[in-house]
Amino acid sequence: MSEEANGIQKALAFLQVGALASLGGMAAYLYHVTQGRVKFSWIIFVINVFLAFFVGNVVGEFIDADHKHRDGLIMVVGFCTYPTLGFIESQFRKFLNRMDVNL
Repeated sequence: MSEEANGIQKALAFLQVGALASLGGMAAYLYHVTQGRVKFSWIIFVINVFLAFFVGNVVGEFIDADHKHRDGLIMVVGFCTYPTLGFIESQFRKFLNRMDVNL
């Protein structure tokens, strides 16, 4: 396979994972809106979609592409974007502390 075709394939996989996570992020935001927890805002909606896209791609790198439930897991990660970001941040801080790096 050519290098260009390989790059296109990687970009499509990146977009696919991001789209799945974004669906989860959209569902989470709309769930909070329908529960009356927040008032709908297009700006916050777009931010949630962007963050879910990011988190889905980060976590998706740790899930084998052949995993039977990968798509569902990525959508759940998108739904749980904010707790996932909090977990990643806390674990990364612990990692940095072990390496004697101060933030």
